[in-house]
Amino acid sequence: MLIKVMLNLVVRNIFKQRGREWVYDLFQKRLTLKETCLEYIKLSQDKEFEKEVQSYIIENNQKRKSNTGLSGDLVEWMITGVKKSSDKLPDLGELGIDVKCLPLRLKKEGYFPTEKLSITSFSNILVEKQSFYESNLINKSKYLMVYFDDSKFYKGSQKVKGGIDHFERVILDVDFVDLSSYFNIMEKDYDYIKNQLLEHINGKKNAISSKQYGRDKEEQILHIKQAGMGAKQTRKYVSVSGIEYEFFPRKWNIGQAAFSRLFLNKIKP
Repeated sequence: MLIKVMLNLVVRNIFKQRGREWVYDLFQKRLTLKETCLEYIKLSQDKEFEKEVQSYIIENNQKRKSNTGLSGDLVEWMITGVKKSSDKLPDLGELGIDVKCLPLRLKKEGYFPTEKLSITSFSNILVEKQSFYESNLINKSKYLMVYFDDSKFYKGSQKVKGGIDHFERVILDVDFVDLSSYFNIMEKDYDYIKNQLLEHINGKKNAISSKQYGRDKEEQILHIKQAGMGAKQTRKYVSVSGIEYEFFPRKWNIGQAAFSRLFLNKIKP
């Protein structure tokens, strides 16, 4: 209980530094995303945000594929006060913190992620050259996490017919996640995956494991997975030593089981 109270103070202070404590209070009401957005519009009088929400509502009703990032875009806008940009800097730049959304569903043991947490792109050439502590993973280690309760969209582990309605997601909680205390484990994971990449470059078949936790199921945090549905084909790469090889574009991720084990035990139904 004390840990939860302390984390709440950390999160509230992050919002306070942005002058947006009232948004934190709004997120604590456990409203649907649509209800939260409408409340935000009343409080902020942000006409640009209102226009965006209305366009998303129309798209959502039409079931358009462009709604993939709808939840994250609207949540980030409410937290930062500005529309999401393509800038590579952290979302809360002066604090070095990224805003991330993660959908959860309720199981007997508690809340569990319905998807992995994507951290950043996997750069083959940089992984070859850099150690873990030289990598961009160090700068992508602090997150303001917004959790959605997607339980209503699941029957067991399967999505119900009709899939997920973004606007009916419930904003469950806001938390602060700092991976820096796990860097010693993540370095082992990084080195393990780096060695797999080098073996793949040098012609060893099946060197890259398809398993999330090929190094150590009980400890491993980092893994790499194919980078989304748009990356179905391998691409050609050239190694530092000039070897040409094919590889699927991938991303650094934290798997569901690892994230649940490390960060979700504090969230109550």
